[in-house]
Amino acid sequence: MRHLEVPLAKHNKKKHSILALIVMFFLFIIVCGIGICYFFSMPVNSSSTEQIDFIIKNGDSTSHIVKNLYADNLIKNETFAYYYARIFKPAFKSGSYMLSSNMSLSEIFAELTTGKQKMVKITIPEGLTLTKLARLLEEKLGISREQFLELVNSPEPLAAYGIVAKTCEGFLYPDTYFFTENETAHSIVTTLIETFFNKVKTISNFPQDAPTILETVKLASIVEREYRLVDEAPVIAGVFQNRLNIGMALQSCTTIEYIITEIQKKPHPTRIFFADLEIDNPYNTYIYSGLPPTPICSPGFTALQAVVSPHVHDYLYFRLINESEGRHAFSKTFYEHNRNEGIMLKGN
Repeated sequence: MRHLEVPLAKHNKKKHSILALIVMFFLFIIVCGIGICYFFSMPVNSSSTEQIDFIIKNGDSTSHIVKNLYADNLIKNETFAYYYARIFKPAFKSGSYMLSSNMSLSEIFAELTTGKQKMVKITIPEGLTLTKLARLLEEKLGISREQFLELVNSPEPLAAYGIVAKTCEGFLYPDTYFFTENETAHSIVTTLIETFFNKVKTISNFPQDAPTILETVKLASIVEREYRLVDEAPVIAGVFQNRLNIGMALQSCTTIEYIITEIQKKPHPTRIFFADLEIDNPYNTYIYSGLPPTPICSPGFTALQAVVSPHVHDYLYFRLINESEGRHAFSKTFYEHNRNEGIMLKGN
């Protein structure tokens, strides 16, 4: 029987060799697969410093997201990334993300699940009207000017605060904001109005009842457009308060500018003529006494504070006497007021 052992051993050895080859083949496949996965998972360009704005919209599918990542050269292989996502099932969220080709696939997918929004910094200066603010938001955020104006030229946004007004003019607080690229006109208006009411809470003696708040904002909007220097704001507010107290017309050229630019839709005038002072319009504070129907712009903190804490004095007039400094001369009588015109001419 010993002559049979040799062929059997050879047969077993051959069988083991084939099995080893198969194992080695599968190990090779696995190693190659791991290598390929590792390669496709690595950054496209680890030394890149470029930031790419990548947006996921509501309803975007995984395949659409992966396709856009590949198109932006943020991933190495679209098919691999798609199946990677199908296996690990990252919960992608809509948003605006700053990505880079120096990020690995896992880093990119992790970022796309945070729901982060790229923030846009917008500074709204004091004294803007609704139409000028609409242009600014359209330019910076792509907000439809028509939709924005339709919203703010209605009483609804202020109704929640008890303010009965035809528009939101005066209540869209000027400040520096950070908005997302997906903001809506409604969310922006809500933020600006909420900021207004939060800010005025910090102003001593600011009125609490809605009608008085509206009257305060009307006057503050005029002061906002009149003052140049912070220290003069409460003095100018005092002048207008004195005029209101004696039933004198406010006679503010800024209300004439409002009529020309916001109602007549004409370019901003370089100067006001006597004919302009005779325009028959409720906003004309030369021929209509009291405050205008609505605020004429969005006043800032300085003007709002000046109106509730005006300087107490006997001045009824003021005139700009130094254009470069923004300095005014104040007077008690019309005679002194006219005399101050000579100071302006002499200063020039």
